[in-house]
Amino acid sequence: MLARRNGAQVAACVLQTSRDVRKDAFALRPGGPPGVFFLCVEGPLDRESRELYELRLVATDAGFPPLSTQETLLLRLSDVNDQPPVFSQQHYRASVSEATAPGTTVTWVSASDSDEAGTDHARLRYELIQLSALCNPEALRPGTECEPAFTIDPQSGAISTVRTLDREVQETLELRVVAQDLGEPPLSATCLVSVTVDDVNDNEPVFHRQVYGVALAEHTPVGHCFLQF
Repeated sequence: MLARRNGAQVAACVLQTSRDVRKDAFALRPGGPPGVFFLCVEGPLDRESRELYELRLVATDAGFPPLSTQETLLLRLSDVNDQPPVFSQQHYRASVSEATAPGTTVTWVSASDSDEAGTDHARLRYELIQLSALCNPEALRPGTECEPAFTIDPQSGAISTVRTLDREVQETLELRVVAQDLGEPPLSATCLVSVTVDDVNDNEPVFHRQVYGVALAEHTPVGHCFLQF
C-alpha cells in the first residue's frame, strides 16, 4: 500500500521494466482501496531462460505540484523440476581387450540437467541395465553362462568391467544407461552403450584327434597324400 502525502491521494502507479524484459510478463493492477496495487504475473515464466527480473515502480500523487517516488524490485524465480537430464550422446561406443583385468574402466557416459545447479533437481545418478548378451553357447565352458560383465559408478558415470571377458563367448555387449535426477517427481533419460571385445591370441591350435592311426603300404609312390587333418 502506498501512503498519502499531506492528504493527497495516490493518482497512479506505473510499472517500468528494462528493454530485455517482455512487456507482458508482469502487470500492475489496482487493488480496490486507494493506494493499493497488486503486481501480477501476466505471461509464462521460465527460470531456465531468465532467472532474475529488475522492476521499477513509480508512484505519483494527485497533489499540486504532483510528486512521485520510485522503488526498485528484484524478483528471482525459484526452480521447479521441469527439465529432464540430457546425455551428451545417444549412442556411446567403446572397445576393450579380452585380456583386460576386472575393475578396469572402459568408458564414461555424461548427462546434464538444466535445472538449478546445486539442487536435487540437477543432481544425477546413473544406473546400468545390461541388455541381452550376444553369447556364443558353443564357446561357453561347462557350468558357465553369460553373466553381467560391467558396472557403473552412480556418481561419475564410469563404466568398468566386473569379470574377465572372452571374445570367443561374447564379441559385442549392449548396455543401456539411465540418468535420473533427484527431484520430485524424478525425471530421467536413457542412452545406449555398445562395447566390442577385441581379440588377443589366447587360443592355441587344437587337433581334431589326439592320435591318428594310418596304414601305409610299402612302395607307396612319391607324392601320394595319405592323411587329412
